[in-house]
Amino acid sequence: MHNLDINLLSEPVSRWLIHCNHFFKESRFCTQLIGKFRRLYLVNFRKGYVRKQLKRRKGECHQCGLCCTFLFTCPFLNRLRLCLIYGRCRPNVCKAFPIDQRDINEIRLCGGECGYSFDEEPLEDKKEIKKEA
Repeated sequence: MHNLDINLLSEPVSRWLIHCNHFFKESRFCTQLIGKFRRLYLVNFRKGYVRKQLKRRKGECHQCGLCCTFLFTCPFLNRLRLCLIYGRCRPNVCKAFPIDQRDINEIRLCGGECGYSFDEEPLEDKKEIKKEA
């Protein structure tokens, strides 16, 4: 029977865990993957939150196409980085982007500058959030 010395594993395992933690925090891929799923969830299951956020959103789309290249390039984006279905049948996730400040931060992570911004949350909303917690 083999005895496994835990002390021999602890340093390599802890280095690996530190590396994985750093990868997930700093990885653009992971950030974009989580962002895609988060927006898909919000648009389909948290419609009230999305409506509230869209009321707070200010500015306009620069139509740079950067948000259309998160994780993969949208098939409706042409060579000039323009959306082929912008005014017709764009998915709700696209219409709602950016939903909140996290989406704008994601654009910045990719080196872009979003034309949208968000007003500060009204004091009443902050009180409601604290009550729910």
